[in-house]
Formats: sequence, C-alpha cells, structure tokens
Amino acid sequence: MLVQALTAANGGDLLWDAHLLQVVLCLDHIRTLDYVSKQATAQVASVQEQQLLRTARDQRDGSMRAWVEATLFPLAVLRCWPAGDHRYKLGRRKRQRAECDSVFNRLQDWQAAGPLRDELIREILRTPEPDRSSRHFSELQKRRRALKLAREVGQFRKAVQALLSHGVAVFDDKKQVLETLRRLHPQGALPTMPPGWCPPEEGIVIDNDGVLAALRSFPKGTACGRSGLRAAHLLQMSGALPAYLTTLTSVVAGLAKGSAPKEFAPFLASAPLVPLLKPDGKSIRPIAIGEILRRLVSKVLLRAIRHRAA
Repeated sequence: MLVQALTAANGGDLLWDAHLLQVVLCLDHIRTLDYVSKQATAQVASVQEQQLLRTARDQRDGSMRAWVEATLFPLAVLRCWPAGDHRYKLGRRKRQRAECDSVFNRLQDWQAAGPLRDELIREILRTPEPDRSSRHFSELQKRRRALKLAREVGQFRKAVQALLSHGVAVFDDKKQVLETLRRLHPQGALPTMPPGWCPPEEGIVIDNDGVLAALRSFPKGTACGRSGLRAAHLLQMSGALPAYLTTLTSVVAGLAKGSAPKEFAPFLASAPLVPLLKPDGKSIRPIAIGEILRRLVSKVLLRAIRHRAA
C-alpha cells in the first residue's frame, strides 16, 4: 500500500521528492554496510561523485531531486541484506564476495536510472520489519556480538561497548517510550535566521585538506544517521578517487554557506533518538545520531576557527 501511494500520482514512477525522503528515512530497520568492499569502492565513489555534482546544479535551480537521490544512494546501493537472510550463514569470505556482488548489481540498477532505480527504493519499502518485542540482550548474545565486532571488523572499542550494553527499550508500549523521549528531549522552536543575513565571504577556508582531516577525526565505527552514509564510506571513497574528495569539499562548502534547499534542512540537521536502556533495565537513555554529512560540515567549520576561538 505504501509503495502504491508513492507512485499512484506519477503514473507508476516514484516521485523523488521530500515526501519520499521522509517515508524512507522513517524506516529505522534498514542498515548499510560498515565498509565498502575494496573491489567496489572506486566504482561506488565514481557514481556517488556524479550524484554529488548534481546537487550543485540543484543549488542553482532550487530543485530537491538531486539531494533526495544523493541522500538515498547509500540505502539503495550499500544496504545490508534483511535480517534472517540465508547469506548470513555463509563463511566470512563467501559472505564478503556475496556482499560485493550485491553492491555491483545495485550499482548497475542505480546507473540505469528510471524503473530500475525506482525498484531499488521499492525493495527498501518492502523490507519486512524485524520483531521488536524484546531488545534486551542476553549475556550470550552480548558475547557473540562482541566476538564478531572484534574478530571480523576489528572494532575493539565497539566490542567492549557491546559487552556493557543493556539493550534497547522494548516497543511493547511505544506510546510510553515516545512520551519518555519527548520529556527527556523536549521539542523547541526551530532556529531562524535574521532577515537579510548572509554568510561571510572571507575568513573561513574550506579545502580538501581540512575536509580529509575532519573525516579522519571520526572514531572508527562511528554510527551513521538514517541515510546510512558512514564516515568510513566517505573516507574510503576519498582515498579511492581523488576527484571525489574535491567534489565532497565543494558540497561541504555549499552546505556551510546555506546553499542547499530549505526543504532539505530538516532531513540533514535532525537526528533520530535511540532509546537505550540504563543498567536498571527500565530507565531510558536517549542517544541522538545525526547525519554524517551535517557532522562533517560542523567539524570542518570548527577546525577552521579553532585557533581564532582559543
């Protein structure tokens, strides 16, 4: 029904607008790969670089489509298989090859555009939501997760966090969880810019070196926002394709100047709250996970003015 509602008004084709972006980013059970495979990194970087270049064109004509496509690209191409997929039972090397093949196949469909690109988004919308009746991890589940993080990914800090985790608040009483989150994080008025304000043209230099340094400052295994774009993805693609870093720097500079469409701001600047359980197993500790692109812009700007602010 959801897919039909999104396509009915456009003769069966998806409308790549803010509504589609909102619908897809509300699906919090879709994950992306922690890293792009070495065999696919250069190709993925080349395609996403072209996607980012289109956002510069949209900055001039005020269109949202390129921004919507650039935001949904990681979910469409780099998403993980659904929970319970039989391919998770493959050995490590076979699973990595299968993941690489999936990325290449989705990348071809994305480049073909039209119905094939639309189908990638429809697949996301059709992905079944996992059972959330219990998100409290047993000691055995914690040990297995920690072992996987340490052995397969080399994320020892994350492995320790997995051992100490008490899980996520259950969704049996979703209304109560939402009320608790709103109480701990009350909604305030949206910020407004003074009339006639424009960003300074001089004083802040945003270059490739500054963006690369900001990317490298993200801790290994940094969590991503709802778009699925990870700092590791950006760092990998910047290393695989020099032109990608230049294009990314241009996008960061444009966002710092407020050049993106106003309609895109809520998706870039907002952050979902994850209701983690405290040690007592009842109280909630909300964790906000913002978009990597927004956090990257913040890091770049702070690095540019840190000597002045010291």
